[in-house]
Amino acid sequence: TRPGWFSPRWGAGAPAPHQVRTVGTERAGFPLPAFARGKFSWRIQMLASCEESERCNDTDFPGRDRCASIVSMKYYPAFLRVEGRSCVVIGGGEVAERKVRALLDAGARVAVVSPTVTPGLEALAAGGRIAHRPRAYRPGDLRGAFLAYAATDDETLHASIAREAQEGGVLLNVVDRPQWCTFIVPAIATRGDLTIAVSTGGGSPALARRLRQDLESGLGPEYERALVVLARLRQHLRGHDRSPQERRRILTGLIESEFLDCLRVPDSEAVDRLLARHAGAGITLQTLGVSFDSPSSPRTLEPSSRP
Repeated sequence: TRPGWFSPRWGAGAPAPHQVRTVGTERAGFPLPAFARGKFSWRIQMLASCEESERCNDTDFPGRDRCASIVSMKYYPAFLRVEGRSCVVIGGGEVAERKVRALLDAGARVAVVSPTVTPGLEALAAGGRIAHRPRAYRPGDLRGAFLAYAATDDETLHASIAREAQEGGVLLNVVDRPQWCTFIVPAIATRGDLTIAVSTGGGSPALARRLRQDLESGLGPEYERALVVLARLRQHLRGHDRSPQERRRILTGLIESEFLDCLRVPDSEAVDRLLARHAGAGITLQTLGVSFDSPSSPRTLEPSSRP
């Protein structure tokens, strides 16, 4: 690999990325267990990212001063819509499986390139949920892909994958190797459709972990419930010709009220009173098609035909 070919981050004469010390991909990320609080169960999952790994902290290997884990870089935060898009995961281990499952959850079409795969990936392939190419990566595997992950420990292979991704305009994340990445995956906390992402750009994994822990302790079940109600209410208001200013006033007033406290219980009657006060008489959870009968999460119903 020619030093400095892949990115301006690697200046002329800099040690090539493949010369940098290898760090095991198993340190890249891990799924946390399911938890239950009261009658509401929720799940947080950490996805692999440079936020969750300490690396390049030694001073005895070449290129440390140019490593993307050390040198401050600017990233543009965004959420990608991958539904129906072709995504490729190179590697068949546990880290690769986590990437695959996250992409499937987002509706992506996923192909896995690896001679061997985990039992979980094997089951997904057998069920037709993913395509499995049972061989090593070769140039051309990223053709037509929107996004790709590389979850291997082979730095020479990473160079080849990165070259193809760059030439083909494919977004690439090489697990635990930010110097090869065109995007990084933040630490995330989820509550239903609510997703909060934390990234320090690789600058401080310890701080990212602390922030994630603070978010975990502060996000109760009421936030998922609130999102369901507010999304339905917003849709209802748009369908009844409320002006943008009026919609903003209603939604802001509701959020700044005791709305979240009522949803924490949840107290459906109290929520209905708040809806009537802020949005108008006749607007209730039932008319919005939301029920809290489920012990684990809010349930969406077909909205009532009543106004």
